[in-house]
Amino acid sequence: MIFLHSSTASAICALDGVPDGMVGVPAGMAGVLAVEAAVEALAGLDEEELLPHPASTAALEIAARSIGNRLLVIVPPEWSGGRPSAIGSPGDVQGPRNPSAHGRPRPNPGSTRRRGGWHIGPVSEPPAPRLHPLVGGFGDAENYDRSRPRYGPETVAALIDSLGLGPGAPVLELGAGTGQLSIALVEGGLELTAVEPLAETRALLARAIGAGRVLEGVAEKIPLPDGSVDAVLAADSFHWFDHSRALPEMRRVLRPGGGVAILRQLPHFEQPWAEELGTRIAAARTSHPAFEQGGAAMALTEEEGFGPVREIVVTSTQVTDRGRLLAYIASFSWVALLPDPEREELLGRATELFERHDVGEFSHPVAHHIWVSRLL
Repeated sequence: MIFLHSSTASAICALDGVPDGMVGVPAGMAGVLAVEAAVEALAGLDEEELLPHPASTAALEIAARSIGNRLLVIVPPEWSGGRPSAIGSPGDVQGPRNPSAHGRPRPNPGSTRRRGGWHIGPVSEPPAPRLHPLVGGFGDAENYDRSRPRYGPETVAALIDSLGLGPGAPVLELGAGTGQLSIALVEGGLELTAVEPLAETRALLARAIGAGRVLEGVAEKIPLPDGSVDAVLAADSFHWFDHSRALPEMRRVLRPGGGVAILRQLPHFEQPWAEELGTRIAAARTSHPAFEQGGAAMALTEEEGFGPVREIVVTSTQVTDRGRLLAYIASFSWVALLPDPEREELLGRATELFERHDVGEFSHPVAHHIWVSRLL
């Protein structure tokens, strides 16, 4: 977490960035003294005063430009062994732009300059986003594409209406898979950017909607600039995200008045074999975030900056058969990651169940749940 106070603005302004990404200290050590003064001021602040100050927005912009798009972090003393500290970008402190002006040599690589109870050293940045381990179960992109239900024009119409999207509105889909929603979005006349982290899945997505619409990336670090889209969508992928990092990123890329829609589709099987199949699948299922988290509505409600959450349910009818049902079960991430004997046993029992009930081609309803919230 970054704590800034108006008293740090002069310290941030005093920093002068350099191409190699180090924190620069201007000649005369004015920057060092300014940072030291800001740190000393922080030492006496209450916790409430350490929260972002109204002046912080401008200060952050200055800091980003000054130190290579990295932020100056002022750490309160209780976080650093009782001594306040100022932490800059990776690497050491750079001495004055003209080191000979004050006879102060630049530190050696790996060193950290300390002065009066504070230091400037490596920045503490959040770790690089990591995919949930179960995402590794989506390696068979062809089977996933073949077996997963699709969203249709009814869902896109509901999204356009609930999010107030006009023709050609720029929208972002995160965790787009092989295009289960993406294809319908493009056909619905929206200007789509689809982000997908898995290479094999992304290749099929690019084939379906065009490579120019597809980017590699994750929800926790969206590869788009601020305020670039009218809506952010996540279809059957939101439970894989780190919500604490993904939701602020969604806010960042949204334009004023934009919104988020989180979708999840649930096929309904009312055939005589459905209950037995569901029981077997539930018994074999490992720990899974889709069944453990509070859900999309709770996540959006708890996230600052979003308005009331509205749920919409769109129902469609889709056709499947025995082979596609087995492929659908096999496409579950946790099924793909089961040890071979356990996976084969689960799929074998499902096959026996379908044979016993003489399952052929049939139609069934699919409920497409949509949770929508707009920026305040």
